[in-house]
Amino acid sequence: MTPQVGIFYSMVEGNYNRLKSIVQDMQQSELDYKGPDHKYNSTSQLIRHLSYVDLKWVYRIKGEDIPEYLE
Repeated sequence: MTPQVGIFYSMVEGNYNRLKSIVQDMQQSELDYKGPDHKYNSTSQLIRHLSYVDLKWVYRIKGEDIPEYLE
C-alpha cells in the first residue's frame, strides 16, 4: 500500500469507527428523523451519502469503475 493510500484508508477507517460509535445506540426513528417539517436530510440519508462518497474514492484510487451492483 502506498503512503497516500495508507493515509486515505486510515482516515476512512477512523471516520467510520467514530461515526459508528456515535450512532450505535440511536433508535430507527431517530435515524430517520428529518426535522420538524420533514425538510432536512435524516441521519440515515447522510450516512448513506458519506458511505457512497468513500466508496467512490476507493474505486477511484484503484483506477476502476464502481461495480453496477454497488451503484
